[in-house]
Amino acid sequence: GSGNLEPFSRIPILTDQKASLTLDPTALKIPAVTFEDGSLVLPDTILDLAQTGYDGTAGETLVEVSLTNISGVPVHGPLHLVLTHMDPGSMSLVSPDGTTPSGSPYVDLTGLLAENRLDPDEEITKEIRFNCPGNIKFKICVELQGLTGTGKTVTARLNDFMIGHQGAWPMKQRTMHQTGRAQFTVPSHRMNDTFFDVISWQTPIPGNPDNENDGRFGGTSMTFFDGAGPDGTDIVLGTYHWPKGIQGMNRHTGEVLWNGNPDNGGEEIAKMTPAFSNDGSSVYLTNQYTASGGSLLAFDTADGPSMVRHNALDITPENLKYGSPVIGPQGRIYVHGWWDRPRAGTDNGTSIAETWQAKNPLGMLKNDAALFQDGAILKVISGGRDMNIKCFDGHTGDELWSISLGKVVDASVTIDPSNGNIYVGAGDNDIYVVGVDKNGNPLPGWPSTFVQVHDWIDGTNNPQRSQAAGCLSHDGSTYYFQTTSEQGDGKLYAVNTMDGSVKWSFDTQAKGPEVWSSASPIVTKNNVIIIGNHDGDTYFAIHDQGNAGVLLDTFQMDASGDVCAKASPTLSSEGQLYLPLRTKWTAGNASQTPDLTVRHLFCSFDLEARFPIPDLADFAADFGKTDSPGSPGDLDRDTDVDGQDLIRFILNYAP
Repeated sequence: GSGNLEPFSRIPILTDQKASLTLDPTALKIPAVTFEDGSLVLPDTILDLAQTGYDGTAGETLVEVSLTNISGVPVHGPLHLVLTHMDPGSMSLVSPDGTTPSGSPYVDLTGLLAENRLDPDEEITKEIRFNCPGNIKFKICVELQGLTGTGKTVTARLNDFMIGHQGAWPMKQRTMHQTGRAQFTVPSHRMNDTFFDVISWQTPIPGNPDNENDGRFGGTSMTFFDGAGPDGTDIVLGTYHWPKGIQGMNRHTGEVLWNGNPDNGGEEIAKMTPAFSNDGSSVYLTNQYTASGGSLLAFDTADGPSMVRHNALDITPENLKYGSPVIGPQGRIYVHGWWDRPRAGTDNGTSIAETWQAKNPLGMLKNDAALFQDGAILKVISGGRDMNIKCFDGHTGDELWSISLGKVVDASVTIDPSNGNIYVGAGDNDIYVVGVDKNGNPLPGWPSTFVQVHDWIDGTNNPQRSQAAGCLSHDGSTYYFQTTSEQGDGKLYAVNTMDGSVKWSFDTQAKGPEVWSSASPIVTKNNVIIIGNHDGDTYFAIHDQGNAGVLLDTFQMDASGDVCAKASPTLSSEGQLYLPLRTKWTAGNASQTPDLTVRHLFCSFDLEARFPIPDLADFAADFGKTDSPGSPGDLDRDTDVDGQDLIRFILNYAP
């Protein structure tokens, strides 16, 4: 009878039709399906599409097409990517290279091929655009069409692929590479001290405890995924310390969609960042002291944490207990145990089970793994307290390489997705930046595997720690990471990835002892770095101007209680910046009115908004008002119209 063969793009196998597939359990290549006429069908995983941005002026959605030949078969040109279906039908491909005889538009990839073929393990990428007024979500079906060396057809299909997750920031540093890259360009009218001034909405944690230490945020980041919430809502998440739990909100309005404590777990939930599955349908997080005894938890995004899946049936559930989950390309959930190694679980829809582990430990404690797809091999890379960086095969767990540093590596490594180069800050007194290629070799141009950026001299300066992942500029030329010290003189470093030299450093006064979760920087497309300074209770927006980091703006949290600026920011492609803060409640949400008291609040900042310009009469009428959110004269958006607003009016608004 007729049927389908997975994961080969639902190839129709018709009655009396023959197709063969040679499976070699020792081979790393995924074989092609061969039909009697000699034509081939490649696995759908050869294709990857990712939205990279939205051009609001042109009304166009930008999509990067990545084609990696993970089969053992060379693909010859001409090579076309055909758009066989788009839903809604109003969508269209911008500037197609041609149309098929059936009228389907296609993109010609032939010019990207070396010697007119794509050999096994080779990869090509191309940006394409879709006419998409309103930046709506849409669905496409594509077919890759090429030839074998004997002129037979080679195809691969990707069906019902959803585009429009422009708001997706599905894990702590956005991608499995830990790059912290935000797909947003800060507009010129906000490249100044108005950066943090426009709050779109604020939503309190559930219960609104009066105790300033309860309800606090312990380092969580607000991950989000468009279309994954109840009834297709664009949802943003955040965890909290007490009454211990996770909250899901409409990321555009702040409306609470659900909240609760998954599996009645402990307070560690506030220190980690939840992650979404690759399609957004599930949420993954770690916690301790759960009712089931599980450590790695999951629930359906649309329903919230009332029904939880877990790994309690594992022999050692604690193996998957620590870290902010990193999601691999095949859906595995990568975390780790205490002072251990990278491990991963698989969610079967009913429970989670440990299905992968690195063969060797490396003292992994406070960091998360980073992943890199190197041809057919998924590389899992991490440092640890054993003073090494190790790379493991994501299929077998075998150690592929190891480098001994002699320095503690508490931070997660960052991987350049374009070439596999690896960067991380290391050290717990002196500080170094490490740079190696995807095979663990020193980078060309660097004097060694690591370069010292801070030399601790007892009695002269203070010891530093590097405890959090850095981020990588969009062109890959600069790696940013922050240090902390107990004395409060930590810095943000900008490192030239060509030679390991420090381009500049900025004194963020990052303060704090050795902690479990720390703030990581993120970077926009025009090189604005956003970072918190831990116990300094301040978030910074710093513009990398090449030879210096220039301060644009700061946001000061309320200093009462045990609060810290150690959440890593998240930022959508349309300019919504998300941070959990203890601050005055000045902006409402879809269902709540602010009361101007200091609360623990999930916050959304609008980085696109323009300020209305009050005339002199309106400003004078507002001057002296207190607790007046929305007043035209409240130019710094602190609800009071005072001398700071007068200075801003004179400097920025007066003729």
